[in-house]
Amino acid sequence: GAAPAVHTLRLYVNEIGDDGAAALVRAALSGCDSGGTPKLKMLCLDTNNLSATGKAELRRQCAGAPGLSLYL
Repeated sequence: GAAPAVHTLRLYVNEIGDDGAAALVRAALSGCDSGGTPKLKMLCLDTNNLSATGKAELRRQCAGAPGLSLYL
């Protein structure tokens, strides 16, 4: 059968930088269902190495995906 869907990723304190976080957000947004809603519901990246500019860009990218909660 199909693999179970992942709904939450909690990646606190992993030294993830702007590029890594951007890749995770792109992957989350590319995994949308047929209605355009991301299958991933929560992405927690707080306490990582994200710059203020990187955080702003991630928030901008996720603004169009109301089904995804992003914690920075």
